[in-house]
Amino acid sequence: MPRHYNISIVISKTLDEFRGECEIDIEVFKSTVNIRLHSPDMIEKGSIKLVMKNGEIYKPMEKIYSKKENVLDLYFEYSLFPENYTLFITYDKTIPYDKEEEDYLKILFKPQSNLQNRLLATNIQSIEARKWFPCWDEPEFKATFVIRFNHETKYKIWPTLPAERYVEDNHKQDWMWTHFVIENSISTYQVMFTLTDLDLRFRKEYSYHPTIELLKKMSFLRRANNFMKFSDSVIEKILNSDWYRKIPKIATSIDQLVIPTMPEDVIGKWSFILYKESLVTYRKETNSSVHKREVALTVAHAMLHQLLDNAISPSWWSDLWLSEGLATLLHVEILDKDCLRLDTNIMNPLSYEVQTPSQIKSLFSYPIYNKAPVILRMIQHIMGNEFQDIIKNYMNTFLKSPTPGDLWNMMQVNMDNPELGNPTMKNIIGPWITRKNYFIVRVHRNENLLLISHLQEEYYIDGYWQVLLQWIPITFTTWEQLDFNNTTPHLWLPPRNSTEYNISVPLTHKDGWIILNLQQTGYYRVKYDEKSLKFIADYLKFRKYENIHVLNRAKLIDDTYYFFKKGEVTYYRFKYLMSYLWRETDYVAWYPMFQIFRDLSHFLLFEESEPLQEDMGSILKTLLYTLSYNEKSDEDDLTKWLRQEAVRWACIFGDKECQQIANDKLREHLEDPIKHK
Repeated sequence: MPRHYNISIVISKTLDEFRGECEIDIEVFKSTVNIRLHSPDMIEKGSIKLVMKNGEIYKPMEKIYSKKENVLDLYFEYSLFPENYTLFITYDKTIPYDKEEEDYLKILFKPQSNLQNRLLATNIQSIEARKWFPCWDEPEFKATFVIRFNHETKYKIWPTLPAERYVEDNHKQDWMWTHFVIENSISTYQVMFTLTDLDLRFRKEYSYHPTIELLKKMSFLRRANNFMKFSDSVIEKILNSDWYRKIPKIATSIDQLVIPTMPEDVIGKWSFILYKESLVTYRKETNSSVHKREVALTVAHAMLHQLLDNAISPSWWSDLWLSEGLATLLHVEILDKDCLRLDTNIMNPLSYEVQTPSQIKSLFSYPIYNKAPVILRMIQHIMGNEFQDIIKNYMNTFLKSPTPGDLWNMMQVNMDNPELGNPTMKNIIGPWITRKNYFIVRVHRNENLLLISHLQEEYYIDGYWQVLLQWIPITFTTWEQLDFNNTTPHLWLPPRNSTEYNISVPLTHKDGWIILNLQQTGYYRVKYDEKSLKFIADYLKFRKYENIHVLNRAKLIDDTYYFFKKGEVTYYRFKYLMSYLWRETDYVAWYPMFQIFRDLSHFLLFEESEPLQEDMGSILKTLLYTLSYNEKSDEDDLTKWLRQEAVRWACIFGDKECQQIANDKLREHLEDPIKHK
């Protein structure tokens, strides 16, 4: 097991190659003749030696490298007894400019004043550390680091850690050594460094004190200075939030580097975040409110991801979803956003067994950022007010290497019906994170009752068809109560194939209805019987639609379209529901409809789509009449986003007035981009 890495890297003038020397302090727990570690395929057997504490040297008699697994096996002539050793390895690495590799970011910036600036940064997302230095490249193996860089003095190494030192190289003119020390034990995937000769300036610095508990530095090119005030305000909001105060502060410094261009939007690891300049700069005079939102989300997620990854890095790759999901959930809550929406085609499991490099890389994918916070939001509403304190205790109790199982064990679920078996949180949540299918709840009428039950669908899994059932938290309100704020579930559908566990709601009126899954707090769809869907649509069309929570208005559109695509709801019924949107002026309620437009966009080329385009065009025309085409100084960003999307799709659907106004506004923008942005 590794305890400490001592790494020296000599980088060439043009940043295209380096020579590395790696000393790893390891502890052997049982006698063995084999040491196995991850490594780049660039090590000669003669460059490896193992040194005991007494100075005795062992040389491997055989070296076997597996390119598929990136594993280096070293075999020694005699057994290595339980003791502490130091493993010495020297190696070389080439970093070409004309070839893109996933383990690094290398940029040649456009020449300025006959000087072409360069930047080299590691891009270690999962298992790329092994391409930079020999190591035990799994998250459970944590160690301290000392890394020394030998480089030209024009280059600066980031992050600037508190223990960093600069020493002049006495053997090479205009060269120096930069030393930085990571005193906390971290996983290899958390290591990151950047080397550049860009002229970057500190924007702001916060000294350590009890309420902030963080030294924060943001560096940038001079030109960006005036456009980063909004990013500052986002970071301030995070630092002053209740959630921030509950996160253990492992690193006392986070460097944030803003560079003009890079393929990725953000790269962030231990004590360091690298941003693309366009995603943290905002200029009110020229940038749209949509870009303002992108800046807020980018900065908030990067900062919270960094803090959480420092505090609760996983024990194994399949647990990565927890810290990623928490970062998204927290930044949504802190920024006061109203909705976490899951795209209907993203249903992959969050957690599954991985072993090979390709399987590990597959975990760093879109579903983690999308599905994980939705599942955690559901848990948050199950636990109620206890959720924040449980997360705080979890992060402090299982510091550095927690598992989701540790979190489930800290949660107790109290159900009204002990006959259901008093399941644990692990029983309840396990299938949500390990299966890729949505669960579906059915609402149907039976004389004077509304019945809530599992919709039993068969899925082809592991070679055969099977029905999947799961514990489902049920929240609902009726046409009489209209209480959408009680989102803690008091009723549950158990994973049992029996009608005796159906939930019944008495009907006091033949046109009565209920709405399930209040504020989208559960990760499941609801299929209403035809009469219930009609009565709900009638209320939206002819009564005060705002009485139904905006997230449930959005969910009704989203779920109904899903069942329409499956052929289980007619177009007439879907059209009848969505026709209420001519009254709707909330962007959140419209959001799923805009996603539906995108989903149907390939269909718009065919004549068969004309009725749909006419229906949609008519609704959008009425909406734009209500909103008007011109922004108002006092309206919020959500209204601006709604107008932008409505105009876009009205033009696509062929609205002549919309197309004429769009042409006029484009001409005005070209004539005066500042006044007409």
